[in-house]
Amino acid sequence: MGGGKDSIVTVETVRRLPVDVTLFSVNEYAPIRATADQAGLPLLVARRTLDPLLFELNAQGALNGHVPVTAVNSLIACLAAIRAGHDAVVFSNEASSSAGNLTWEGVDVNHQWSKGLEFEALVRDLVAGQRLTYFSFLRPLSELAIMRAFARLTDYHPVFTSCNRAFHLDESRRRLWCGECPKCRFVFLCLAPFLTRDALLAVFAGRDLLADPAQREGFLALLNVGGRLKPFECVGEPAECRVAATLLSRHPDWQAHPFLDDPEVRATLTDESGIASVFAFHDEHFLPPAYEKAVRELL
Repeated sequence: MGGGKDSIVTVETVRRLPVDVTLFSVNEYAPIRATADQAGLPLLVARRTLDPLLFELNAQGALNGHVPVTAVNSLIACLAAIRAGHDAVVFSNEASSSAGNLTWEGVDVNHQWSKGLEFEALVRDLVAGQRLTYFSFLRPLSELAIMRAFARLTDYHPVFTSCNRAFHLDESRRRLWCGECPKCRFVFLCLAPFLTRDALLAVFAGRDLLADPAQREGFLALLNVGGRLKPFECVGEPAECRVAATLLSRHPDWQAHPFLDDPEVRATLTDESGIASVFAFHDEHFLPPAYEKAVRELL
């Protein structure tokens, strides 16, 4: 349970199956507790601390780089599941996470590799002898399809977040949404087609991120305008963002919005075949049959 839209869609779908569900998190933060409370299901928490030496190195100027936190959390979850007697660990990684950001000297560089299908297969092999299965429930879906499903779960809208600032190590710097990072921009753009404008702005404390000139470059990167790189963050593919902009251009609440009138944005709008491809079911997954059926019903 990460406190975000993906795990919420998973919880609210899986709980309708004939299985016992326990929520799990590594460490506990306000959005995780709030979404778990809203779900009304037990939350099992594993505690993870960082070596103090790391902070000493940072103080000397060392950079942390990118930690594959989903890999760390996956292995902790598997250990916790075995100890607590559970038979499955279910994550909420989507089809989009298997797509890389760029190819560099013949190497596919993917910020979200530990959320992708290749990593999922490695963990499944690792735990195969432990009477435990590991899979991602949302693997067949795009981020945009998940957004559409999440838009219907209105009870969670006041408490969820996808912004990393909510999990800052320094508690004084935590906030539900910063409104300035790639993840905030991505959620704003891709949730907008499925909510009223007022409902969306309520999630972001009244801020219209699309109307902020300082955010324009970040949105153009999400849309891959002029070959801009997909941000090195946990965001969906440019094709999804282009479909979101297309749907938003048809939304009555957003007619004549300056962002959608921007010629560079209008040039990214797609047709019906582009929309259909983003909402298609992806066949590469490890879902047991009952779970696959439940995911198909989300489309």
